[in-house]
Amino acid sequence: MARYDWLPISGCPGRYTLADGITPLSANELAGTEMNVNEAAFLSARDVVCYCYFEGGGMISYKKANGYLHTLCDEEGMVRKMAMLRAAGER
Repeated sequence: MARYDWLPISGCPGRYTLADGITPLSANELAGTEMNVNEAAFLSARDVVCYCYFEGGGMISYKKANGYLHTLCDEEGMVRKMAMLRAAGER
């Protein structure tokens, strides 16, 4: 969180979006380290979702045609959002 500017997502406690918006950097490039990033196409998301867990939370990134929209989550925000995505099922 200290490497970039993050903005709280309105109405979504514990989740933040990258202040710069869409970026060409993948989750691993953004983090500056190799993380175990999973990809899934959830019915409730327009884009492919890339997600990874780490101590204290995780990152959920949406793969857009022109880059990635990254969200950083504390533990509660990560659990809540992933439960919402999984509840709708995968494509």
